Amino acid sequence: MGTEALEEVRCDLWRQLRKLPTPDYARRFVSARWALLKNPGDLTQRQNETLRQIKSTAAILLKPLEMKESLRGIFGSGLSNDEVAEFLDSWCARASRSQIPSFVRLSKTIRIHKAGIMAAIEPPSLKRVSLMEGLRV
Repeated sequence: MGTEALEEVRCDLWRQLRKLPTPDYARRFVSARWALLKNPGDLTQRQNETLRQIKSTAAILLKPLEMKESLRGIFGSGLSNDEVAEFLDSWCARASRSQIPSFVRLSKTIRIHKAGIMAAIEPPSLKRVSLMEGLRV
């Protein structure tokens, strides 16, 4: 979800850059797609370099990138359900204030589907117990 919102921001910026008289700026962002969308630990050397260039030249993408990465952090982070719920609430508030349309929509989606998200990140041991309880007759 966060990657889709970030991709929308990148595409909007790329479209704006294509309208400029010099096409060099737009060419930089063609190869930036995977550097922005992949998890930081999975980047190749070239993608790491591209990401560094983006961070130094395209400040407009820094906030969406940071928001995507912070949202990704709730999965497998070892946070309790209460901490995750609190984090999601604060993340949604920050996304709404950001005035980035794709992230504002994402925050609304997260608020609507928060119960499902919380169920998806529930610790596996609790899920097994719930499944076993459901099988009891």
